[in-house]
Amino acid sequence: MSREPTPCGALHLANAGVHEAIDTTLLDVLEAVTALDLPAMRTSWDRFVDLLEAHATYEEEAVFPRYAALPDHPRGGGPELFEADHASLRKVALAAKEALDTISAAGPDSRRVMITQLGPLVRLGNVLEHHTLREERFLYPRLDTTLGAEDIHTLVEGIIETASSRSA
Repeated sequence: MSREPTPCGALHLANAGVHEAIDTTLLDVLEAVTALDLPAMRTSWDRFVDLLEAHATYEEEAVFPRYAALPDHPRGGGPELFEADHASLRKVALAAKEALDTISAAGPDSRRVMITQLGPLVRLGNVLEHHTLREERFLYPRLDTTLGAEDIHTLVEGIIETASSRSA
């Protein structure tokens, strides 16, 4: 299955960089979980949540309103869908945190418990990928082609700041 190429403007590229950092941090969590390295698991999770929440909050406050103000949103790219994606990400992240708490409570010698708790973490990765694809297809290409240079610059700086102030 091939995907349509999307324009790669400054906003699209800035968002892609942040999502790559979020994805990498989630992989750090999964690596720590599968190694049953509980301290690294907690540290990676905290970093993941901080990065995800900072980025989501910035989008909700600064990016989504600009997109919502544009006319004629395509099917699958309505502003309400991005907000719903964020709500879903937060809900699935909560389930993943509960799974990590269960693993933590079982201790470092409970590989079977870890295996039974991987589902919510994998689901979180899937929901995040779905959301990223929606943003890559609809949100950022549209903003890159309709906003003025000053607005794009301001948003790019904000997107990058949410990641750089929280990455370790």
